[in-house]
Amino acid sequence: MHNQQHTSNLGEIVSIDIASVARVLAVVSAITGFIICIFTAFAMDLMTEGEANTLMPAVLLVVFWAISGFVGGCVYAVVYNLGAAFGGLEVEVE
Repeated sequence: MHNQQHTSNLGEIVSIDIASVARVLAVVSAITGFIICIFTAFAMDLMTEGEANTLMPAVLLVVFWAISGFVGGCVYAVVYNLGAAFGGLEVEVE
C-alpha cells in the first residue's frame, strides 16, 4: 500500500466489443489447447511405446480449442452486454 492519498477513478464497463472478446478468447484457448496437447501427446507416446502418430490429433485439438474459444467469446460478450443493462463491472483506471 502506498502512503500517498490518491483519488480512485472508477469507471463502468457498459458494453464490450464482441469481436475483440472472441479474438482474445480464441488465442487464449488455442494456447491452452497447445499446452494440453503437449501433455496428451507425451502420455500417448508413453502408452504406445512411441508408435502413435500424435501430430494430426494435436493440430486438430488446438484448432478445436481456438474455435471453441472464439464462439464462447462471442456468447460471453453478448450475455455480458445484455446483463450490463442492469449495471456493468466497475473498474479502477489510472
